[in-house]
Amino acid sequence: MSINISKKLHSKLQSQSGELTSAYSIVYKDDGSFIATKNGRAIHSKYNVEKECENSLRALKNTTKNVIIFSGFGLGAIVKYLCENKAIYLEGKKDLKIIVIINDIELFNYVYHKTDTNYLTNLNIFFFDSSDSYESILSILDINKVRGVELISLPSLTKEEKESTREFYSFFCKSIEVAFSDILTKMHFETIWTKNILLNSPILAESKDISNFKSIFNNQKAILVCAGPTLQNSLEYIKTNKNDLIIIAIDTAYSILAKNNIVPHFILSADAGIFNAYDFIYEQSEFPYLVMDLILNEKVIDIIPKTTRIITFSSTDSLDIIKTLKELENIKIDSLFMSNTIATAMIDFASYLGLTEVLLVGFDNSYPFYYRHVKHALSYEYHINETNKLNTIESYYFNSIKQRSNIENYPPVDFVFENQLKYFSTLNERYEDMKIKRIADEAIKIDSIEEGNINSFLDKNIYKNAMDLIDKYYDKNNNQDNNIKISIKNLYSDMSDNLDLLKKDATDIYNNLITKKENDEIIADYNIKTHKLIEEYTKKIPILSNILSSPIILSQRTKASTFEKTVFILSEIIKNSNYFCTRIKNIADKF
Repeated sequence: MSINISKKLHSKLQSQSGELTSAYSIVYKDDGSFIATKNGRAIHSKYNVEKECENSLRALKNTTKNVIIFSGFGLGAIVKYLCENKAIYLEGKKDLKIIVIINDIELFNYVYHKTDTNYLTNLNIFFFDSSDSYESILSILDINKVRGVELISLPSLTKEEKESTREFYSFFCKSIEVAFSDILTKMHFETIWTKNILLNSPILAESKDISNFKSIFNNQKAILVCAGPTLQNSLEYIKTNKNDLIIIAIDTAYSILAKNNIVPHFILSADAGIFNAYDFIYEQSEFPYLVMDLILNEKVIDIIPKTTRIITFSSTDSLDIIKTLKELENIKIDSLFMSNTIATAMIDFASYLGLTEVLLVGFDNSYPFYYRHVKHALSYEYHINETNKLNTIESYYFNSIKQRSNIENYPPVDFVFENQLKYFSTLNERYEDMKIKRIADEAIKIDSIEEGNINSFLDKNIYKNAMDLIDKYYDKNNNQDNNIKISIKNLYSDMSDNLDLLKKDATDIYNNLITKKENDEIIADYNIKTHKLIEEYTKKIPILSNILSSPIILSQRTKASTFEKTVFILSEIIKNSNYFCTRIKNIADKF
């Protein structure tokens, strides 16, 4: 027999003898069934197991949720009853996932080896040990298709086990929300990211990729400046000693530094939205280097001082436009790691330069409007649902907002902090060769980051030496490469020609489809044609899979009819083809 068992659970099973210890007692009945007790406590009902199963599974009868978690397995009675009554509880749930968390390895081992478990082989059931990570459990799910999670607990669980189950369920649902939120963010931004990369691509021939500066600051120290309120406590000291420091800052700290006559040597900017440009528009102080993500809003390039040199990187290597540009001759696009704050990209940049020690200043997770920012974090989901006019299945958090329940506390700031702190706790492991410290006075405590002070980062002539070094590497092999311009121009010309053809083909299918609204068979055929059209042109147009990912995922999550889904996708193809075709032609002309 083969059932789905996690590696950790399988390993624990291997270490079991197969026999129950004296803590357990098995009593067989005349009908062949048996009852197990542990330390005198019955695992299942002694009187009516079937009734116990019905009561436990009552919530499944009318639910649309398609992830079921069993906390505890016992003798398998409830899971077995579910499998034997699929027509009642599981009808129409083809994408169902059943997750069973095993917290009694000894009893599970007995059931696994000594009883008939053939009923488990024909269902989508996955067994995990109670110590398995949330990530390993989530890996079996397609987050796009999760419609809710139902928890079923074994009635005989102890008080401690029930408390542990509630905690597990809470964290599991939060993990799904994080993953789902990441998908929504990606869906919302993929088109924006693609557009910005296209618009920023002319600078690839005139800037330098970060790969040119790998490890050039070996054995040096730098301060990393963020825009938290506690930055104010350090401004005067930085201003007095600015010639003895290497200063790397994120874009939101630029105007604060500029107003205090402090010139950061590097400003790192990665935000794709137009608000990112506001960090530069009110101050025109010169600074040497802008380290920019290629998804950066294109307005920033027009605003920054003309004397500023640009170092480029990518944080979105999954985008097909990045993959395609990398394939062109003479083009380098290296990556920095991005998490949920731009500060993490700045830390990664510092590591990339080879710095051996850095000090985070103004990094306190309590900047003004933080609560407002968190409260509206899922505005992406609202935007997607409102603008695309499809009745999609929302996340738990978004649904609670829509119903205006607990809106003042949504989403909890603690939840965001909790997930950020989880990432920050991994920094020491991620950057073993770089010591990360932080000025923590008046800031929210982060145990995983050591406290430090600016005084230990002062070094005479470090500013001049660092700038001389990076200037030398920047001027080396000055880009200004006409071959790069020609390669990109040819790529974009081909892309715009194919977008024209796609728009024509999609329009033909659309015009034919809307006249066949009453014929389900023909509609299904046009739906197949539409997806084949996407598949065909995605091979020719490298941006297509990204700009259409949002409509495709939305159409999968909605309860709309096949006609409505097909019309929606075709409309998105036509709209996006026209939008990008026009812009790509304009960009190609710039080359």
